Amino acid sequence: MPTTAIVAHQGTTTDTYFIAAKDKPYVLRLDSNRAGHVSTTTYDSFGAPVTMQLPTEDRIVSMKDFQTKVTTLPR
Repeated sequence: MPTTAIVAHQGTTTDTYFIAAKDKPYVLRLDSNRAGHVSTTTYDSFGAPVTMQLPTEDRIVSMKDFQTKVTTLPR
């Protein structure tokens, strides 16, 4: 499917949004580069029902605990 790329850049961060060029202008893909950490996210099935289930209590971490864990990871 043809797309139009829109690039947002600031400092060491670049996001490239690939927007459908025909029909509805859905975001189909996002390529991100955050100071060399690269990721790609694709989007599809627009309008299709989605089933979501929350994690059980034993799988939930508070934001404070999460931040502590990720800032103490070895680099």
